[in-house]
Amino acid sequence: MSKRNQKRIENELKDLINLRDNANRCAECEATFPTWASVNLGIFLCGRCASLHRRLGPNVSVVKSLTLDRWNDDDLDSMASMGNKRAKKLWNAKGVPFPYDDDDKDEIYMWLIKKYQKGEFRYDEIRDEDYNLGRRNSRPSSRPSSRPSLSARSSGYGNGNLPRLTHRDIPEMQRIKYRKLEPKLESMGFRNVDDNYEALVLAKGDVQFAVEILNNSGPVDDSDEKKPPLPRRPGSSSAPASAPTASSSEWWNGNGFPQQTGTAFPQQQPTAQQFGNVPQYTGFQPQQQQYQQNYQGSFPY
Repeated sequence: MSKRNQKRIENELKDLINLRDNANRCAECEATFPTWASVNLGIFLCGRCASLHRRLGPNVSVVKSLTLDRWNDDDLDSMASMGNKRAKKLWNAKGVPFPYDDDDKDEIYMWLIKKYQKGEFRYDEIRDEDYNLGRRNSRPSSRPSSRPSLSARSSGYGNGNLPRLTHRDIPEMQRIKYRKLEPKLESMGFRNVDDNYEALVLAKGDVQFAVEILNNSGPVDDSDEKKPPLPRRPGSSSAPASAPTASSSEWWNGNGFPQQTGTAFPQQQPTAQQFGNVPQYTGFQPQQQQYQQNYQGSFPY
């Protein structure tokens, strides 16, 4: 592996360990700044918990150092697909507390056996794939990358066998892994960011393969969906109100309301009997005489 590729993996590991779901803590005892990880379980570990995980055996937990061991893209996929928070919901759904006793590692070891070998902290049964997240057939970490090569795709991986997008929500950990590759797809004309990330996940980071997946899936067509009608005011007619006729000038001259064919205006002029005996309005009469008398004298200042 080239130094450039190894540097990229180290940066992605730093991004993964600092995610909110991992919080830069051990998945077991929550100690800060973990330096180890269980690759097949997808969790980060401190030094003490990592040594106890090794005692569980590689068929249960494959432990790697974040700095001393060599990582590949499959290991990153395993860590990105799980994480500390999701692993806790899977393996310790009952919320059994961790035995915080530094002097008795055997108690911690028995707690790990009940958790990962016997599944006593779960409500469901342990499945074989729970031990092999992101790893196919438990192959060693020195295996080549599982992403398909260009020659393999062109020979036995035609358009009919290409994976199709399901338009699912991609987890944040996987988005961080491919955040530097997604803008390349946008520059090629693929504007749907969510589909771009899903294509990159399916292609294992192969941009050209992701382009083939996007072209094969096609854009989402929702033109056939019936759009809901616009909301209407209760009691209103669907037909628009008719425009005022030429007789509307009579209404402006005080000759009553115009006769309309619609329901926008009343059909008859209201009478006084409908409202009772309303006193006649005589207009406003200001008391000008009082003001005139006040201004007839001299001002006091």
